[in-house]
Amino acid sequence: MGCRWAGSTIPGRAVRIGVLVLVLVWALHGMAIPAGKGYSVKDSSGNILAFPSVPRRIISTAPSITELLFALGAGKNVVGVTRHCNYPPEARGLPRIGDLLVNMEQAVKLSPDLVVADASMNPDSARRLKELGMPVLLLKCNTIENFRKSLEILGSATGNGKRARALMQDIDRRIRLVEKKVAARGRVPVRVFVEIWDSPLMTAGKETFFHDLITRAGGINVAASAASPYPRVGAEFVVEQDPEVIILTTSQREEVLRRSTWQSVSAVRSGRVHHIDPDIIARPTPRMIEALELLALWITPPQKTLLQDRKSPLPPKCSYTRKMR
Repeated sequence: MGCRWAGSTIPGRAVRIGVLVLVLVWALHGMAIPAGKGYSVKDSSGNILAFPSVPRRIISTAPSITELLFALGAGKNVVGVTRHCNYPPEARGLPRIGDLLVNMEQAVKLSPDLVVADASMNPDSARRLKELGMPVLLLKCNTIENFRKSLEILGSATGNGKRARALMQDIDRRIRLVEKKVAARGRVPVRVFVEIWDSPLMTAGKETFFHDLITRAGGINVAASAASPYPRVGAEFVVEQDPEVIILTTSQREEVLRRSTWQSVSAVRSGRVHHIDPDIIARPTPRMIEALELLALWITPPQKTLLQDRKSPLPPKCSYTRKMR
């Protein structure tokens, strides 16, 4: 079950080094790794994991990681997920290994040859998994750039490097398309507040996926100078910053539009308050492009949409089927 170099089956130090170099080349170039060949991968925390062969029994400890594994074509090897892993639909029927806290007993029963976790995972949980003989690959996906690196790492670790590169090329292409359309609209950047949670009121700072997406959609994150990634703020902070657009992930739009303390806020006065499925904006996965396209529509809409919005204080919600124009 453990992740180790299969040195006992390969005679001679020189041969082992030669094979290691060869499989590293395979991994770096995303080629299929022949069965039985060992290789190693450095994760986002600098840990080097060595695999005797491509992992066949993988546990995911986060919904975003589950989505990535399936997107890479490694879904057939996933044997355990968290209670919150709901996408793709095939993941819903897999054995559960807990939620934020891993059920160690259940994890051991699944006998994984790889556990994939977010680098922000509770250090005690990661340490305990390792002590039980399970290799833990840590990924850091808090920004788009880190997501890019983590996708490459996960692709290499699961023998899907080529697929990882293709996915990232498609994501980059769609990001550039959105940025091009936003730039063509020639607007002054719009002040944006994103509400992660309502009680206590929480938002997203600079070192987050939210900040990256808002910026690329033509917005200015009013909480960019916060000292922490997800700071608590007061209602008065929103009034002082006077955002022109508010993005909600958990609260209901109608409830926010009725908040008495926010009636002077530009976004509330113009009705530019929007709710977005947290699964697509908070999870660093290929679906983040759907979130970026929606944000671009809301933050820097085409002129025609702006005129429509001015006619009604409560513009209709954007649906995922709307396309950028």
